[in-house]
Amino acid sequence: MRLIAFLLFVCTSFLTAPATEVTLGTSDGGTRTGTLLSIGVVEVNLDPGGAVALDDVESLVPAQTESRTGPTIRVTLRNGSEIAAQQVSTDDDQLVIQPRRQDDFRIPLTDVRSIRFRRASPGTDPKWLGLFESEGRGDLIAVRREGDQIDSIRGIVLSISPAAVKVDLDGSKVDAPVEKLEGIILGGSAEPDPASAPIRVVNAYGSTWLVRSVRLDNGDDQLSLDLGSGTNHRFPIDQLKRIDWAGGSTLLATLEPAQRRFGSSLPESSSADVTAALDAWLGPAVDQEQDLLIPAQSSLEYRVDPDVSRLVGTVRRHQQVLRGGRVKAKILCDGQPVWEQELTDSSAVGFDVPTADVSRVQLLVDDMGDGDAGDLLRWVRPRLVK
Repeated sequence: MRLIAFLLFVCTSFLTAPATEVTLGTSDGGTRTGTLLSIGVVEVNLDPGGAVALDDVESLVPAQTESRTGPTIRVTLRNGSEIAAQQVSTDDDQLVIQPRRQDDFRIPLTDVRSIRFRRASPGTDPKWLGLFESEGRGDLIAVRREGDQIDSIRGIVLSISPAAVKVDLDGSKVDAPVEKLEGIILGGSAEPDPASAPIRVVNAYGSTWLVRSVRLDNGDDQLSLDLGSGTNHRFPIDQLKRIDWAGGSTLLATLEPAQRRFGSSLPESSSADVTAALDAWLGPAVDQEQDLLIPAQSSLEYRVDPDVSRLVGTVRRHQQVLRGGRVKAKILCDGQPVWEQELTDSSAVGFDVPTADVSRVQLLVDDMGDGDAGDLLRWVRPRLVK
């Protein structure tokens, strides 16, 4: 009898979903802890604690989550999701994505913004991220060269396999080996609507999903995600790192700067009225309700909320500047330089700066000591991402 009872206990243990202890962050600034029972469309259920309305919940964080080494490939969707994948391939008009320790899933190619085959690195990130601002028809194919150099060419992506990307280059069909590519950026410029995917889900392998809804049924060990466009995906609850019900991003252009600095070439004896007039005319400014224009020796500084994880965007010389001297774009976090890039031509360079435990970020333009003539930079859609 003891043997039978022991075997029944073991079998029951394997069949029962493991308890997940979580902490809920609530809209009133408080927290609630307990065992997660379920997540529905209107409430989260804990034991103890019962039901908590989703309208009152801002975040959910498991008590224990191990960060795991994610696969190299990163698939970025047009809604802002970034998925770590072991393999990708096409099947007709869909992309088949194979995450690690999750079921494969399919998504329409029209919902895919880019696929990066190489791991991110400080040497290649500015060039790769800058390619997203490159204008042109068709798809962009980025090739990695020696010395962390990236060359790009435009064509039409016909198909993707684990080994190669088939591309139409002016009528010639070419199989580009994946091992030689940095990645591909698919044509189309539609910007995501943050309201269409307001929930941010992060898993232990480095994927960030922006989804319409999250569901966990009582007793289930799989989290269900609704990505929109009829696409759903599930992954084990033990891979969950956090959920934010106020996901998405905020353009800096929509925020009031905490501090602005305008550095002109006027003598120190210039009147305050003259300086203020030049600041309003030539100083840092918002353009098209999404970009920031910052001249040399000037900066804009913004407050960062605790739930913001990254500052992302691109920067380039203003398109109306025909000729300028040396100029460097800099980003400071809490007064400390964390990113800088000298802009030697009109090409855009990208940035993706972590902002965990940061209270302020500053965008600064340095004339590098050769004067400020022509040193006007356009910061394209810089945004704080939760």
